[in-house]
Amino acid sequence: MSAPEAFVGSEAAERALAAARQLLALPTAPGWQRGVALLTRQAIEAYVDSIWASREPAMVAVSWRAKLIALPACVADEHARSLSYWWSTLSNACHLHPYELAPAATELTSWVFEVGALINDSAGSP
Repeated sequence: MSAPEAFVGSEAAERALAAARQLLALPTAPGWQRGVALLTRQAIEAYVDSIWASREPAMVAVSWRAKLIALPACVADEHARSLSYWWSTLSNACHLHPYELAPAATELTSWVFEVGALINDSAGSP
């Protein structure tokens, strides 16, 4: 399967991932872990928005829950499930939980890598 060029990633998604990698390389600011998680989640959001913009532009304005639920209509089921999983995982990591530690650098590194691979995966289209 080959994905249409419109959603083999997007420029905004690549910029967000590049910023996440840069922050991950120099973890000096307080809260940098949540910053990496937020930038990585924003990469997913930019990618999903590029999918919807090319298929059904009205979907760009709906809630994230609705976008992710309807995503299997545009991409392969496994790809849609992976995007939904990572969006949820990263959303959870973005919020401060008083009794939980922030994600570790090794964890964040693997998350950024996995999301980057998912965004650049051309097998995501049906």
